Amino acid sequence: MSNLTRQRCRRIGLWNGIPSDQRPLRRLPVCLVCITLLLPLSCGQPAHWLPENTEPPELVWSPPLAYPPELSKAGITGRVVLEAMVDTAGRVEPGSIEVVASSRAAFEPPAIEMLRNSRFRPGRNQAGPLRMLVRFPVRFKLGRRGVSQAESLAAAARVAAGERLTRAGQFPQAMTEYAGAQTLDPRLASSSQFWYGLCWHGSVWGHPEDVMSACDHAVELAVDRGSMNEGRGIARILTGDFAGAIADLELFVAWTTNERDRLQKANWIEQLRAGRNPLTPEVLRSLRER
Repeated sequence: MSNLTRQRCRRIGLWNGIPSDQRPLRRLPVCLVCITLLLPLSCGQPAHWLPENTEPPELVWSPPLAYPPELSKAGITGRVVLEAMVDTAGRVEPGSIEVVASSRAAFEPPAIEMLRNSRFRPGRNQAGPLRMLVRFPVRFKLGRRGVSQAESLAAAARVAAGERLTRAGQFPQAMTEYAGAQTLDPRLASSSQFWYGLCWHGSVWGHPEDVMSACDHAVELAVDRGSMNEGRGIARILTGDFAGAIADLELFVAWTTNERDRLQKANWIEQLRAGRNPLTPEVLRSLRER
């Protein structure tokens, strides 16, 4: 165990564990970015040791991992090893993320950003969910591959399954389906519509914080400025970011040619400026039916 891990274990005051299974998180059309999933950690015990009846955290979903353009062009690969606390809700505590090892400093910011927005099934024992420390190795590897028709169809089926599960209130399972779709068809990572679907369904069905990074990617990838801002505006309203929501909705109003949408969003903006949340239960129900 590293000195850093010992220090963090003493500071936190508990042992922690991480799944030993390894799986690729996503593949980009131009570069292959893999996560070697989570090495076991423990305080003062062998690395493979976990107390009886204890389940370690399990990665459910992560947003895309950006390959630094300058390193991609130069054909440089690398690895970053991170440590972070996963709380009892399965979210990474942002202030807990630390770099344990890194082949290049330029790889660290995208790896940290990806981990910050990842979602886990929290570790647990018989008493319930546990706050646990994980070690998160991230490999940056260049590569290309084609996508067969069968893979494309299977990916579309998993996206549809993700939407159905979200509607049914099974959001962790839905995120697994979305991640599986990305693995089958890496082109989805560059699709604003893919991220917008996850943003929209996750937001209106009660998980805006979990899909905020998807909303950001949808906006960043959009060809038309304003076309994807409606979804992020809704997510921001639901997370209490009224100023950000106003900015998004104003862009959407300027973009849309649908008069009904324009009037609705203009009304929302007025309510937000007055400090009121326009997304009443009735409005949310109508949005879920779209």
